[in-house]
Amino acid sequence: MQIWMLLALWISPSLWADSQKPAASEAEQALHALLSARGSQVAAQLDTLVATGDPRVRTWLEAWADNRLARVRKTGQLVILTRTKGREWPVTDALTGEDAGQYTRRDLKRFRSNSRLRKHIDAALLGVRLKAEDPAERLDLTNNLVGKLNADNLPLIKAHLESESNREVRERLTLALNIYRASKGEPDAIEALSGALHPAARAVLTQQAAGKGASARAATQALAATEQKLKLSRTAETLYFG
Repeated sequence: MQIWMLLALWISPSLWADSQKPAASEAEQALHALLSARGSQVAAQLDTLVATGDPRVRTWLEAWADNRLARVRKTGQLVILTRTKGREWPVTDALTGEDAGQYTRRDLKRFRSNSRLRKHIDAALLGVRLKAEDPAERLDLTNNLVGKLNADNLPLIKAHLESESNREVRERLTLALNIYRASKGEPDAIEALSGALHPAARAVLTQQAAGKGASARAATQALAATEQKLKLSRTAETLYFG
């Protein structure tokens, strides 16, 4: 009987301590699952993490993309490196954002992103950034996307365009999509760029005009409209400023 009582006294504190540990949130569980994923599981786990909507997801993914996400070897704590110069590197707790001290390179296992993984992370980050609450932040992002769309982020941009509430952001996304589609020789996208003054739009029209067929003819007409618009703009400036 005494043995059982002693065992109970020895076990109870550890059970009590475990019960006091805060339960991992859905996003934290998804992050741990993602860091353990391999191969084809990575993309699915990234989608799961982003779907949680946790505001920390962006910080985690940006840190991982920059090779600043790490695990403390002795404790398993997830941390984010704030500097990687010198012998000891300062870190913050990845889950709480609080200062977590300093560690040497050997103390940490860094999560690195190769080119294939980086492609998945960049796509996930784009999805997170497109959902930013501040329209100005979304507009800044979409301005940088003009002329830079590719087959990997195209579906995401198309899907987001349907739900985007800000007019300027929608216009920029539409311009980016038309430039991408025009680069593939789609006549309706080329026509939609008629009069567009953005350098990326003029560049893709010039490229298409150098070809043959319907796409080349449409691009030539679109460029002519753009040049006419530029002339009118210059004339207006001359009249206004003298």
